[in-house]
Amino acid sequence: MNPLVSVIIPNYNHAKYLNERIQSVVNQTYKNFEVIIFDDCSKDNSIEIIENYKNNPKIKHIIYNKENSGSTFIQWNKGFDLAQGDYIWIAESDDVADNTFLEKTVKAINKNPNTVLVFTNSLFIDSEGKNLNHQCKEIWNTNKIFNGEYFTRKHMLGMNNIYNASAVLFKKDVIINIPREKYINYKACGDRIFWIYVCLQGNIVYLAEKLNKFRKHDNKVSPKAAVSGLSSIEDFKIYSEIKKNVKLNLIDRILISGFHYGFIHSYPFDKGVKPKLDMMWKNIKEYSFISYCIYKITRKLNFIS
Repeated sequence: MNPLVSVIIPNYNHAKYLNERIQSVVNQTYKNFEVIIFDDCSKDNSIEIIENYKNNPKIKHIIYNKENSGSTFIQWNKGFDLAQGDYIWIAESDDVADNTFLEKTVKAINKNPNTVLVFTNSLFIDSEGKNLNHQCKEIWNTNKIFNGEYFTRKHMLGMNNIYNASAVLFKKDVIINIPREKYINYKACGDRIFWIYVCLQGNIVYLAEKLNKFRKHDNKVSPKAAVSGLSSIEDFKIYSEIKKNVKLNLIDRILISGFHYGFIHSYPFDKGVKPKLDMMWKNIKEYSFISYCIYKITRKLNFIS
């Protein structure tokens, strides 16, 4: 029998997109999967929509939180505890999947030895489901296989190139090696540090086919976190983690140092004084941009592998 996949759908106030999301999961051509739905105390009519699926044979668990957890990564963690599958797919509640997503990602992860994670190319869609003119970070136009540590150093250092959880299938057994406090305490960037810890455990497969639709709209955490400076603060923690866990060359460290300098330069060290997030964000962008340019130029000139 094909391996069981556990699909986790964490939802908060996405009633507008929820029916389309759930339908795109239960209609997968790959059939050996279970669905776990969480609602994090939504204020819209999400529960009404979820209740329509309570008798669907694919729905294994429906959990309604009595209080908002404040973090989608806490919802991920609850899903991991309930998941019975060999593989896990976190299907974000505002995104949409091609109906062959599981069929093709399961095949890819089974075909390639030592693979712990596979992610696919994506398209941006807007709040009404219309394709936007530009594609969502088409990094490569052909399928790729990477060593996980190499992938982390080259493609997770300056940015999160596993940019949407809905495009990812990963092995459940890697979770036991990831300390929960490493990702559940994040508000914005918990996915990035989680993927890094997964990547360090094996090979990574990228599928160039656009099997995921990544919805861009106003009610998302990432843009708000970027404006507030929260993403920068959490990125600082992630860079510190990367330095501890990945062997970095000189140019990699230049990139990290640029980010750190931008952070430290903006942080007031007077006890009890909160950082000036607008100044910090400005300086981080400036110093990181200079370092990132150096990083890209040296790679282009083949000074580093």
